[in-house]
Amino acid sequence: MWRLWSIIFGVFPFCAQAQIQAEKIIVDKGCVFKIDRDGDIIVADTIIMKDSSSLKLNTNKAENYIHVKVLIIENNAFIKGVGKSGRDGLDGIDGKTFVGPCYNGSEGKKGSDGVNGGSGTSLILYVNEVIVKGNLYINLSGGNGGNGGNGGNGGGGSPGTNHCKGGDGGKGGDGGKGGDGGNAGNLTIVSPKASHINNLLKKSVHVLLDGGIQGKGGRGGFLGKAGLGPGQRNGADGKAGLYGTAGRTGKQGTIKVDLNP
Repeated sequence: MWRLWSIIFGVFPFCAQAQIQAEKIIVDKGCVFKIDRDGDIIVADTIIMKDSSSLKLNTNKAENYIHVKVLIIENNAFIKGVGKSGRDGLDGIDGKTFVGPCYNGSEGKKGSDGVNGGSGTSLILYVNEVIVKGNLYINLSGGNGGNGGNGGNGGGGSPGTNHCKGGDGGKGGDGGKGGDGGNAGNLTIVSPKASHINNLLKKSVHVLLDGGIQGKGGRGGFLGKAGLGPGQRNGADGKAGLYGTAGRTGKQGTIKVDLNP
């Protein structure tokens, strides 16, 4: 009961995951305060972020909200709502070279596509007063797209005989498509001191709202070699797989400062 009371009504230093409503939130030096997976709102009279502390937004939500009367940044604090990077695609399975004469090699399988990067979380910050003693870094960038998997190599043709030519090589599998970069979130600050906020954005509040980098397309699989036969009765080489297409770069976010008298 004391712990619950201290979180809701009192002062509590955080290194833990929570969704919180409090008079004062202190994020200690080097600690990370996380909004839990179901929450998206912080309400407090005062938030103090000490040196090298971080506030991690809930990236499972499109928007997070912070309502605070006074935000105090002691030095080099971070607010992070970066989208997750997409996983790389898996490489395709190589084609088979069969045992026995005059068999064609099988085709390599296509590489799987890279996964799209997640979107950055938008932050809406309602604040009456901001005191920055050092620097505040806000990063709401999108996650990078995963690279496409490489195509599997084509299987080789088996040797020919006097009765049949060498087998043809198999086609290489196509590379997978690169994943799209995630879109960055947007930053909206609502404050009665909008001009002061704009000055801070030019000096000590640094905002990164980049779209996620596109994933590269996977390399096409190598062609399968022709099987050789007697008297130049060779098979034909297979064709190389095609390179996968790259994903797209995510969209940049925007900054908006609104005056709230």
